[in-house]
This record gives sequence, structure tokens and C-alpha cells, in this order.
Amino acid sequence: MKIVLIASLYRPYSRGGAEVVFQMVVDELKKHHDVVVVSTCQWRGFRSLIPRMTQEEGVRVYRFFPLNIFSFITLLHRPPIILRALWYVFDTFSIHSYWVIRSLLKKERPDGVMTHNLKGIGLTVPRAIAASRIPHIHTVHDIGLVYPSGILLHGEESTLANRCMAFVSGAITRRLFGSPPAVIFASRFLKDFYARHAFFPRSRGAVIQNPIQQNGVLAREHPSINDDGRTTVAFVGQLEPHKGIEFLLRAWENWGREDARLNIAGKGSVEARVRQAAARDSRITYAGYCQDVPSFLADTSFVIVPSLCYENAPMIIFESGALGIPVIAPSIGGIAEYIEEGVNGFLFTPSDERSLIEALERATAVAPEIYEVLSKNAKNSVRDYTVQRYCERLEEVSTEASGVLYAR
Repeated sequence: MKIVLIASLYRPYSRGGAEVVFQMVVDELKKHHDVVVVSTCQWRGFRSLIPRMTQEEGVRVYRFFPLNIFSFITLLHRPPIILRALWYVFDTFSIHSYWVIRSLLKKERPDGVMTHNLKGIGLTVPRAIAASRIPHIHTVHDIGLVYPSGILLHGEESTLANRCMAFVSGAITRRLFGSPPAVIFASRFLKDFYARHAFFPRSRGAVIQNPIQQNGVLAREHPSINDDGRTTVAFVGQLEPHKGIEFLLRAWENWGREDARLNIAGKGSVEARVRQAAARDSRITYAGYCQDVPSFLADTSFVIVPSLCYENAPMIIFESGALGIPVIAPSIGGIAEYIEEGVNGFLFTPSDERSLIEALERATAVAPEIYEVLSKNAKNSVRDYTVQRYCERLEEVSTEASGVLYAR
């Protein structure tokens, strides 16, 4: 069976959890199917507007530059807001992407199409697929179809700017996307979010937890808490304000516990602030960008996710669980679906510094034998999140929605 998979970013341009999931699905499906990937490339002159096919690790990959003022990768570096707004307009109504995708689908004649993040390759892609009359499964990774930035801060849900943005942007993208036969969500939160905004009214919606790269890490033994007389807390992720890194640093400074350590890994716009905090406070270590998360977390007691925005299913929660590391996180968005207080981690009130400090106190006060239970529960909570199981569920959903089998 031939399957076309479309996403705006594909290796080597991957940047986050959505791209990791997309890559895992491609690698799994290619074992049993003829898989074709369509993605973007950087501007390399006018020839880059035309799709170019290469063979990459057993997969045919078409890359092209969607006609716009700059690439999606450039957008990630946050150019001036006026240019970003103009870029969003071109991306939303990309006639170029529409005809490129239609022509590729006509050429390849796949049995089905799977799409992931489309911001950057063009929001007209679903229209092109529908016009080609090919069964379509779309996977939603964030709230970006309603809020173009993909970010909604806790406590700012009802501001006039956000309400206007949700009304205008949601109305446009809702019409462009229509209702594919099946839509996949990684959390009930995200499924309910889009239902409230009247998206995908005729689609078969399903919640399927994102897969993780396990590769034997579930068999690893994780050190117990306080083995060396101190508790180590780790943050891994983007160093951006909405990810709560500055909020975490303030809380850590006010907490003042001397036998606790905070290890930070990541890159982003507030990196200088993190470096300053690490230079000022001997309890904080900054390791820069992390490519090997398991190694970085080798001596970690708890992973902390201090997000100030609505998250869907942060990959670091699942990666930590696979390593047997309990997570401290806010009860916001999809996070609370995966973290159970006192079972596989600890929860705190979003953007509440006092609540975060209290969660840190609860976590660091657990006895070694209780920590071992937390660690085992963390592993068990993600044991079934394999890419094989993920693709099996895709098969079930696609069969129910359109009678097309994708996974076998």
C-alpha cells in the first residue's frame, strides 16, 4: 500500500516533539508500505519552488519551498512582527502549495494521505487532498489552528486580543481544513479544545497517545532519591518565557533549599537569563542544548515542566516516564491526563509560584522506598506508548473512518 505523509518539517530540520512523532511513524510504516514523504526545504533559488525528489533511508522524499517571503525555519527565529503577520497570510492561503500537493498526489496516486503539522507548508493542503478524493488522516499536535502562534498563556484565555484571534483565525482554518475522515489527537484536552471551536464536525476523532523511543530504557534501573544526600531536579526544553523557565528560576531562588540541585538543558531567547542564574546560584547548572536526553537525566530525581501555556502532550513527560523519573508539572492542558498526584509525579497550580514550591517540597520529602514506587509507576504509565501500538491504533481508526488500512 502506498501512503503519502506530509509535514512542514522533516529531518534534518526537526525541532520538537511533533517532528519526532512524525519521524517515528515514517520509520514504522516504511517497514510494511511504500512510504512517500512531502516536506519543505530552504530557499535555493526559483528551482526550489518545484518539488525535488530524493531517496532518504528507504523513503522517497519530495521537498519544495512553499512560495512565501521566507521559510518556516526562518520564522522560528522570530523576525519582526509585521513580517511574521505577512508570512502567516501567505502560508494560510498558499495557492502554490495547493497546486504542488495536488500535482504530487496525482503523480503518486497513493491509497491514503497522513498529515501532521502543516504550518509552513501551507494550510491549503487539506483542500488539495480533499479535491484529490484520497482518504486523509490528520494528526493535531497543538492549538495552532485557532491561535497561529500555538501559544495560549494560562489566565489570558478571555483577553480581547485572544478572543478576536480565536474567532478570526479559527473561522478561516476551520473552513480550510473541513472534516478529514479521521483526526488524531494526543490528549483529550486537545480533542475537546477543537470540539469547542467547532472543528472537524464530521471527522472520526480519536485520542492516541504519542509514541516514544524506548529502545530498552524501560529496563534501566534508575537511582533512588537522595542516594547522594541531595535531590536533583532537571528541566529539558525550549528556553522561552511561555515554557516557564523564568518562572521556575524565580521559584527556585525563593525556595532556597540548599541540598537541591537544578540542571537545565535547552536553547532559546532567555538563555542569557539562565546563564546569569547559573553563575549566581551554585545550585543551578546550565548544560546548553541537549542531544542525549537519557544521559543528561542519568542522575536526575525529578523532571520539572513549569509551562505557563496550555500544553498538549510534552514529549519530555513520556521520555522521563520511560526512564522511571517522576515529573513535577502544572495541572494544565493535556499534562494532567498523564501525571497523577503522588502516583507518578506531582502537580501544581499553573503559574502559581507558591504552589510550585509546595510541589517541590512534597517531591523532595518522599522516602526512598516511596520514590521507588513513583519510579516504577512512571515506567508503567508509558509502557504501552510504542510506535507499533500507535500505528495499530491508526489502522483501527482509519478502518472505522474510511475503510483504509494504514498500519499493516
